[in-house]
Amino acid sequence: GGLPALYRGFVLSVAGIIPYRAVYFGGYDTLKSIFLSGEERPSFWKKWAVSQTNTTIAQYLTYPIDTVRRRLMLKGEKGAAKPGAPAPVVYRNAFHCAQVIVKEEGVGGLFKGAWANTIRATGGALCIVFYDELQEFLANRK
Repeated sequence: GGLPALYRGFVLSVAGIIPYRAVYFGGYDTLKSIFLSGEERPSFWKKWAVSQTNTTIAQYLTYPIDTVRRRLMLKGEKGAAKPGAPAPVVYRNAFHCAQVIVKEEGVGGLFKGAWANTIRATGGALCIVFYDELQEFLANRK
């Protein structure tokens, strides 16, 4: 693989992070204005619930891109196939990779590992709430 192997999937990573962050930040502000607008000072836990919901939505909307990226990154691992096992698939591009996943595993194959990622995303949900709390704290200090 050499140096190019280090960057396999990089373009797809960038293509996936843009919509994720758009939903992550924009969705939080939108959902906060919908569900928490009637409260003068919503609790930390209510903000966290909105944030966790938003983070989960953002993650599931963009998770198929992440799955394809991971598969493309692993395509260079061409170990010897076990006797009687089919030869490993070499993907031509991201679209071909997604097609193969859906054909062989169904649409659910694009979401393998999403639940573990949802649990891990709790940290991201907390970060945006802590940022929101810090903004309020600094605004009230003046």
